[in-house]
Amino acid sequence: HIEAQYGGSEMKDLDELIVAEEFNYGCSGVATAILANNLALAPVLVGADDYIKRKFLEPMTKEFKLAAYAVTEPGAGSD
Repeated sequence: HIEAQYGGSEMKDLDELIVAEEFNYGCSGVATAILANNLALAPVLVGADDYIKRKFLEPMTKEFKLAAYAVTEPGAGSD
């Protein structure tokens, strides 16, 4: 949920849930593809300072962009 100061709509959790439910009703694959940006942006939304938020969030709201992230868990077997 990107804050208005970074170009977002300030959608609330319930709003996103309703949108996700409607997407999934039509096609869960499309819903996953569209809503996956939220997963990738979550660390920025939760823990970034203002500079990083402006750098990564504003472009996501101004033009079509996709977000991604990588996770490594040495020794955990999911690599």
